[in-house]
Amino acid sequence: DPYSPPAQYQSLFTDRDGRTVTADSPRPLREVVAYDQEIRYTDDELERLFEEIQRLGLGENTIFILTSDHGEEFFEHGLWGHGP
Repeated sequence: DPYSPPAQYQSLFTDRDGRTVTADSPRPLREVVAYDQEIRYTDDELERLFEEIQRLGLGENTIFILTSDHGEEFFEHGLWGHGP
């Protein structure tokens, strides 16, 4: 937070519950969409990294460890954001 996916990702995942999320949609909907767009951006960047590791011939001798915490909360349990 704040979520700011690159421009080429901002048209992804805009359909939520049968409605299109736009700049005029409620903030929670806009933020969930932007969060998903940023996840996709991160996935694509990781793919580029893995491809480059293979291209350089380092794949057989490389260990890549990716860790994560619980992510964000979008009212699934009555809370919003990352801190609570």
